[in-house]
Amino acid sequence: MPINSKHPQLSEYEEIYEFLEDFYDGEQVVKSKAKKYVPMLSGQSASKFKAYVDRGVFYSAFSKTIDALTGSTFNVAPAIRLPEKLEYLRNDATGNGTSLTELAVSLCVEALKTGRAGLLLDRPVDGGAPYFVMYDADDVINWRDGEFIVLEEDKLEPDPDDPYEVKEVEGFREIRLIDGQYVVRVWRENTDKKTKNKEPYIITETYTPENFGKPIEYMPFVFVGPNGLDSNIGRPPLLDLANVQKISFQVSCDYANAIHVICVPTPYITGLQPDENFELKLGADSSLILPDVGSKVGFLEFQGQGLDPVRQYMDKMEQTMAALGARVAEGKNNKTLIETATGSRIREALAVSTLGSILATVEMGLNKCLKWAAEWEGANPEEAEIVLNKELVSAEMSPNMVQALIQAVQAGLMSYETFYAKLSDAGLAEPGVSAEEEFKRIEKAVDLFKVTNPQQSSTSNENKQQNQDQNT
Repeated sequence: MPINSKHPQLSEYEEIYEFLEDFYDGEQVVKSKAKKYVPMLSGQSASKFKAYVDRGVFYSAFSKTIDALTGSTFNVAPAIRLPEKLEYLRNDATGNGTSLTELAVSLCVEALKTGRAGLLLDRPVDGGAPYFVMYDADDVINWRDGEFIVLEEDKLEPDPDDPYEVKEVEGFREIRLIDGQYVVRVWRENTDKKTKNKEPYIITETYTPENFGKPIEYMPFVFVGPNGLDSNIGRPPLLDLANVQKISFQVSCDYANAIHVICVPTPYITGLQPDENFELKLGADSSLILPDVGSKVGFLEFQGQGLDPVRQYMDKMEQTMAALGARVAEGKNNKTLIETATGSRIREALAVSTLGSILATVEMGLNKCLKWAAEWEGANPEEAEIVLNKELVSAEMSPNMVQALIQAVQAGLMSYETFYAKLSDAGLAEPGVSAEEEFKRIEKAVDLFKVTNPQQSSTSNENKQQNQDQNT
């Protein structure tokens, strides 16, 4: 089995992950892949299809819901307790300046977006300080519990034929237990043209991390998702929301196209047999001289009576998206927070909600890795802990307000600043932190740390970072 073989579960979800990533990245990405998400009308040329798609309004409910929910969690900073030897992780958990809080934000965003993320504890071969590496859902390509995990890690390398150019080289990190001992193998695409066909990938590095001279008897990797630290892929929690947004975008294209047609009536002439010299002129300063007495001139205009149902359907889609966004905090008893929390905090409901499960799993995964790091550094694992804010709604904020705020943010009727102010009024924001500062925190965590193809090798603390457009 080649190193790039994919787990059957991942093969089932690859297209879904791409779809969710695209709709989170926003309008520009989705419209650039329009043929993938919008049916082309019969007889449409490429240019007309582009115009048709460009007229559509992209309603960023999916990304705005994720950002709003993540913001509501991290408005209150996590409580972090670290032993002295791990104190550096507070401000640099990844070896590239990403703080532990920012790492937690990125894990929550990925878990809400795709329902899955990976977190690896690594350290250089020379025994340097441990650091964390996060992997997106589609970067964990293969696994077998208790045996191995394969992580995709593409890398930018100088082009041997042009010193001023770089090219992306496919690569993988294989972590494995061999005879009960943790072993790491780094694979890279074989660039040797003579042997590439026979060996498309070659091992460029093999090492066995140790803990104070003793072999490590576990793989320091955790899966993070709504179902706990389980390796099995679960259904993304906001997939329904993204699907409704896709339908909403498709209908919006139809609606905008119909409006365009209405605005451009079609002229007609009956009872006329034009000769070669006949010239049709249209305009306020033009006139028609028709040789046939029975000729008639007019405009065919689309009245648009069918647009009202389309508009109503679009409104229904927007309401559905708002409801689905709020439902990530829905309890297992099929009662939403809005229904169960009248007159009280929603602590109990949140504990069994999708969002609550994600927050709990992210917290659990981080703590497991923190305790491993403490062991590796000879510190007390019990002194390493992070606690995320899970109390998202206060007694001062009406449960109905939660749904209203989410809907307003999704619809673009409320700014993030106003959203943050409402949370501040409810006592949920960190004292002394402005909306601008909090937004920068979230933006930095997602844009700075978002790693599609981690580049942190065993011999370096460098990590390839990929900026990502945010639709906030």
